[in-house]
Amino acid sequence: EKFSPPSTLEDEELGPGTIVCGGVLDEEDDKRAVEESLSDTEVYKPRLLYWCKSQIEEDREINFYINSAFLLVIVGTVAFRLTVPTLDSSRGWTTGEVLFRLPQDNWQGYLDVLRAHPVFVKAVTSGSVYALGDYTAQTTNGTPLADLDRLRVVRSAVAGFIGHGPLSHYW
Repeated sequence: EKFSPPSTLEDEELGPGTIVCGGVLDEEDDKRAVEESLSDTEVYKPRLLYWCKSQIEEDREINFYINSAFLLVIVGTVAFRLTVPTLDSSRGWTTGEVLFRLPQDNWQGYLDVLRAHPVFVKAVTSGSVYALGDYTAQTTNGTPLADLDRLRVVRSAVAGFIGHGPLSHYW
């Protein structure tokens, strides 16, 4: 025989005619309870995104758009910086020639800047790799784009830029 705990008031349907500790509920008590429950719940008014139904949902949506924009800006900047120098000097080249020269020109440009400013280039490279590594760690761990910890990515980038990059130059 299973043990069933005694029912509580929360489990019971309360309405007019229900006997409770203080007497019998009437229709006025029922209306008052409904009014109190309605006054306790506030309707959420979104600050920015009108379709969101809660503060948490709006914060996640905003984070998603910020993270997406940040990633698009980085990918766009990298793509632009990698292709423009070769395209400027490629008048009359075929697409195959441009694609063949693209890695060589970018590598040569990197080596030229590395010779001119070795500590700074190593710091930027290390900071970029640290940030990319932290982003990869968060997404591999199953964190959706809306919940990425941007501050953690920035901290990792700063650690690579300030710590690892310059120190590895002098090591």
